[in-house]
Amino acid sequence: MISPKNKNILYGITIIMDIIFVYTYLNYNLTFIDKTFVMVLLISHILFILSLVFYNKKLIDLLHVVVFMSLTFSIFINNKNLLMISMGLLFFIQYAWIFWGKCILLENNEKSWGFGKELQLFTLILSFAISFKLGYGTK
Repeated sequence: MISPKNKNILYGITIIMDIIFVYTYLNYNLTFIDKTFVMVLLISHILFILSLVFYNKKLIDLLHVVVFMSLTFSIFINNKNLLMISMGLLFFIQYAWIFWGKCILLENNEKSWGFGKELQLFTLILSFAISFKLGYGTK
């Protein structure tokens, strides 16, 4: 089971992100892609919170994959707030990998998946791509 401390960290990060998502959705003129990105993430975050509360490991694992799919998709969004949230999450994930030596979603005895050199390289390249997009041509 994911430790209560890690669950609280995940709840906090998810809720902060969702507040920013809702604020951005309501207060910015978003493109269709941006709106779709926000709605998909809000729905997946509701499922994520429920999967943590009721501990549904299969759903947690599925949403684990959705995180990286959405981060990858973020290179196509245009809103600066949304890009900064994606960048912040990428930084947190990379920090967590270094600090804990594993993904925060993994149980203590679980074999390490969702973490490794290939994924670290991918997140590094994705960080550069989002940083570049933040620096050029975002709204």
